[in-house]
Amino acid sequence: MATFGSGMREIRRDAVRPILLAAILGSALKKNDRHGGRAEPLTFEAILSTETSLLETARRLAEAERQGDVRALDALMAADYTGYDPAGRPRDRSSVIRAYAEGGVRVTALAQSELRARVLGEIGLVTGVSAFQGRQGEECFDFTLRFLDVYAWREGRWQLVASQATRLPW
Repeated sequence: MATFGSGMREIRRDAVRPILLAAILGSALKKNDRHGGRAEPLTFEAILSTETSLLETARRLAEAERQGDVRALDALMAADYTGYDPAGRPRDRSSVIRAYAEGGVRVTALAQSELRARVLGEIGLVTGVSAFQGRQGEECFDFTLRFLDVYAWREGRWQLVASQATRLPW
């Protein structure tokens, strides 16, 4: 069993989860203007549907990377996107798209596993593992990453706003 805290006050992780879940579900409210602006709680089905749409967006992003589809990358990445590659180098939207458009990055295989989605209001988090093969310039690459992608619900769709990847040893 893992614990949080330091000093004399420790909190059991399994005791915190129900409290956090209640807080998240309680804050997952939507406005309903037809009812005088009263907020109504989202149903479990609505939350599940939202997480499903977020995962579908993440899968479309992986497919765009696999295909080198610059148009899809452009649509899926927010204008203010900021990410960090496994070496810790910052990447913005234009540098990512330029790398694919100019042929600097070519992904020949991309397999994802351990995908998980969480939606917190208008923010979505996707975590998982991606195994990449391909080339960057003249160099071939073959590596596995654990990633965290942050999406924002904007203009009626999920847009990637931030990402972080850590290279795994296998």
